[in-house]
Amino acid sequence: MSEISQANVSELPPWIIQRMEEAGFHPSFTARTLILTYKEEGFLIGNFADSHQAFLSYIYVEPQFRRHGVGANLLDRFLSTARDLSIKEVQISGSTGNAPGYIQPGIKVEKEEEAIRLVKRFGFIEVGLAYSMERDLRAFHLEDGLTSFEIRMPDVEEIPSLQRAIESSVPGDWSRLFAQRVRKNPQQVLIAIRDGEIVGYVTWQKSRFGPIGVLHNQRGQGVGRDLVLKSLELMVKQGEKRAWFLWSDEKNLKFYLDLGFTVTESYARFTLLLN
Repeated sequence: MSEISQANVSELPPWIIQRMEEAGFHPSFTARTLILTYKEEGFLIGNFADSHQAFLSYIYVEPQFRRHGVGANLLDRFLSTARDLSIKEVQISGSTGNAPGYIQPGIKVEKEEEAIRLVKRFGFIEVGLAYSMERDLRAFHLEDGLTSFEIRMPDVEEIPSLQRAIESSVPGDWSRLFAQRVRKNPQQVLIAIRDGEIVGYVTWQKSRFGPIGVLHNQRGQGVGRDLVLKSLELMVKQGEKRAWFLWSDEKNLKFYLDLGFTVTESYARFTLLLN
């Protein structure tokens, strides 16, 4: 389709802004974000994080134009651009802590079946599931029997240690996110202390819970559970009626279910290795 064009990320066409707002998306774009459009029939959002990886963040086609090749041609152009840039791998939408510009964790399993068929046709391989979850806080009460970890808000002088703990235990740029949260609102950050060292951390923003992390050698000892419960208690005190997050991997699903969260959406994640 010769009518595919590249949109200016700082001046998005109104129809794209409208579609994103209708879906409840408020993404942030960078100089490495690519937005492709075809007339007012469909658009694709991708991100080129480094010289080897690209991330397909979102693809949308107006219902009346689906099965007319719009999505396929947008995806084909995106992959051609990736190959021209010598990209080796394209992910949908990434992995925990490494999903630049992601809008949702993957492709909705139950609601976006056409998109799943499309990417599989282009050779994408499913690599796992991710889940959006929530918990009703209206009847929440902190349980007895928390472990012996000290859980509290960080002091200013502890921020460098907190960043080092995050960098050593999770991928991506979570350390930057935590540093921003601490500077902006330290009342929405908690750390877990054991033997004088930071072994876990959690943050939230209004009703949106997370991210949360625990040092590798401290996992399985109740640190994460205590951080979740204590942060939910503070969220209730701050007036929140529910806690939600957009992304949990399969390996953490049972952890959150046991803490009273329920799945609100399931997503399939994919990868494609380029020649």
